[in-house]
Amino acid sequence: MSRFGVLYRAEHRAALFAHSAQVDVLEIVAEHFLDLTAEQRDELDVLRAHFDVTVHALATSIGSSDGVDGRYLARIAALVDYVRPLWWSDHLAMTHACGVELGAFAPLSRTEETVAIVARNVAAVRDAVPGRFALENPATAFLVPSDTLDAAAYLARIAAAADCELILDLENLHADAWNVGTDAGAVVAAIPAERVCEVHLAGGRRTRDGYVDAHDGPVPERTWALCRAFCRRCVPPLTLLEREAALPPLSNLLDELDAARAAAA
Repeated sequence: MSRFGVLYRAEHRAALFAHSAQVDVLEIVAEHFLDLTAEQRDELDVLRAHFDVTVHALATSIGSSDGVDGRYLARIAALVDYVRPLWWSDHLAMTHACGVELGAFAPLSRTEETVAIVARNVAAVRDAVPGRFALENPATAFLVPSDTLDAAAYLARIAAAADCELILDLENLHADAWNVGTDAGAVVAAIPAERVCEVHLAGGRRTRDGYVDAHDGPVPERTWALCRAFCRRCVPPLTLLEREAALPPLSNLLDELDAARAAAA
């Protein structure tokens, strides 16, 4: 059964409850709830009572050669234990190196060495945090000269070596096509569909320097085309609209969810 959801934003809370029959799943950003204050627990309790939930983290730094941060994972584990999400996830990237916080998702070299590092770190994540874990393809700001694998082969190798699920962010692929020449259609055609637990849809914008995956606009037609192409191969268990900024009325997002349902039909 395919399900459809949105990224949770408090600004949409009342409208979400009014239209809960049209939204199956909410994605919460882990960093918004890591303190698990009484107020945060109350909010999570209300959300869990009406929706299934996934947890999306930002700072696992799964590609760091110096390993993952046990203290961070302990906080994630407490959140996951409280929320009991369908799964939790983070990005196939690096956010810290040698104790320095990078402040962004740094791209990883697409090599067998990176595959081994990620697999080792995913094993550590599983030891620390219960439940299903997935990795999302982030947008790529630049290619690393040492790359030896193309985008599709790299994702397949990561999923196999780490034995983990994937979140396929189609807007990030669309951005990569503009910015670094990724053949987004080839990735959609070749990615191991059985590993994909979730597809992300969003919209960005073109600038003088390329394409910004800002996740602050309607889903563009090129991203919808990737969605339809993937659904012809395999309808994902979850399709999620990840609108992060410039929030429109929830009704706009519900219209896009209907378009996602049509693509999966």
